[in-house]
Amino acid sequence: MNLEDLHNKTILITGSAKRIAREIVLDLSKYKPRFILHYRNAVKEVEELLNEVKTFCSESYYIKADFSVRQERDDFIKRISQENIDIVINSASVFPKMDTWNNFDYELFQKVFDVNLYTPASIIKHVFPKGKKGIVINFLDASLDFNFTDHFIYRLSKISFEKLTYMLAKELAPDVRVNAISPGAILPPAQLNEYDQIEEKKEKEEIINFYEKSKQKIPLKISGDPKYIIHAVRFLIENDFLTGINIPVDGGEFI
Repeated sequence: MNLEDLHNKTILITGSAKRIAREIVLDLSKYKPRFILHYRNAVKEVEELLNEVKTFCSESYYIKADFSVRQERDDFIKRISQENIDIVINSASVFPKMDTWNNFDYELFQKVFDVNLYTPASIIKHVFPKGKKGIVINFLDASLDFNFTDHFIYRLSKISFEKLTYMLAKELAPDVRVNAISPGAILPPAQLNEYDQIEEKKEKEEIINFYEKSKQKIPLKISGDPKYIIHAVRFLIENDFLTGINIPVDGGEFI
């Protein structure tokens, strides 16, 4: 699909209000698609984002849903099932602060897997019934192959999401192309409050330190930037001969 053809397409992007997903929306807006912008709690941010893109994407709108709450999740799926969506970008994710083996329990497991695996799978299933053509881009994590044990359930959910990407690439072919992007150190880690909600309150020095430290670990010795993710998104939209791949955008950090 040529990017210029996006002007008559509908793009659903989850977790759209902040960070990398927001930058993707802003970049793709120049091609004038219709956006469906999902958010959980960041109403101010998603309203600002919609106002920024609505000049070019006039029929765009946003939907609130907490994917860890069954009724909200079901209502969201029901609503988007009524839309004619061409591209799904599954960016929404939960990244709990207290997620170690010592904290492992059923409630946390269910919450993380509901958000990070079940919901994107359900979105794909309902948006792309048999015969419907489209594109799916799932967001993973560049460090999954290294079996780190911090953020234990989060990593389990993303590993499962990676396998789902490959399985659906086979299952939905030739109608739907399903690929993934695994970001590395693109932005400083989000600061989370007690409700695992993102609070962007980092000091300038803390941000500089993040980029300096990450550069030392990255073979390419350059800082991450959302533009590298945007390049990958464009590439996966445009290349009609790609499905079932995962692009690590990490500067070589996890080779």
